[in-house]
Amino acid sequence: MKKSWARLLSISALALLAFPMAVETSTIQADDSPTYKVGEPLFGDNYATVVGSAVDDANPNVSGGSVLGVGFVPGPLTLNQVPIFDFGIHQLGSSSKYSLQEITSADNLPAMLPDNHGGDDTAKGGNRSLVVTDTRQAQGSADGYTVSLTFGPLIKVESTTSVDADGNAIITPKIVDGSFVPDPSGAKITDAHLEFSNAKVSDGADWNTFLAGSADTKYFSGGTGIYPAFYNAADFDARKPITTSDNRLKDDTKASFQMGQNISQDGNGIDIFGASKTEGYATWAYDFTNSTSAYLAMPTQNGGIWVATLTWTLTSDPATLPNG
Repeated sequence: MKKSWARLLSISALALLAFPMAVETSTIQADDSPTYKVGEPLFGDNYATVVGSAVDDANPNVSGGSVLGVGFVPGPLTLNQVPIFDFGIHQLGSSSKYSLQEITSADNLPAMLPDNHGGDDTAKGGNRSLVVTDTRQAQGSADGYTVSLTFGPLIKVESTTSVDADGNAIITPKIVDGSFVPDPSGAKITDAHLEFSNAKVSDGADWNTFLAGSADTKYFSGGTGIYPAFYNAADFDARKPITTSDNRLKDDTKASFQMGQNISQDGNGIDIFGASKTEGYATWAYDFTNSTSAYLAMPTQNGGIWVATLTWTLTSDPATLPNG
């Protein structure tokens, strides 16, 4: 059915250009209407329109008409990925709060674009990112959303301590089927809190300016970065960096934004990221690449390894937003 529909489009090219809706509907039955999936061509295997008109004295100018088409399938509001916060192993009592561990793999770090790059060239963002996609409606007509974060109790896991050949103290957690094993003591810590650094929003800047020309860990001016990105459901992989481009950063859609920056363990979710109505369309990344983008403050510190569950909750069309 797609092939015959494409041929009708080709034959009626001039009419389509002038009157896009005035296709010869009397020749098309209801069951002739084509259906498409993402990635499929709109016009089947038809790639050109035959014109065959020659220029001569009587006809010094000739014209031909073809068609251009593109389609987009609306999608859902999607929580694509959430970051893992690794605050590392430290000497007990060495500080009151700890920054995230630095990302050491270049594959998971943002990268500068080369000089003289084009606006559509792909820019590699960071891997440790919260990513949300809103493609429910047309650009400028989104309903808005929030992402809240709940910080669960830090639970002690089974581990043993020892000394290596060089005299360094080491700690070894018990892992079963890829998971930590809770310590039999049932010990918990519930007075810690997370602190997020101020976020830098792209605001139309090109990618290299947004990264502040940094080749070290101070991406996004030492805090977190919020920027529009690309998302493809077919190949999205949370182990790989997010991508964007200068043109995407200059999108006229208003940005998603940072909200709460201090999350305690009281069991209440705090809104930490959101978009107002008509804003935050398509994919936005809240990038925690920088090790100073988040801190774990711990008034209570006890020996061992402690892990907590972070619950990130995406909510559609929130009732109130700070700038909505």
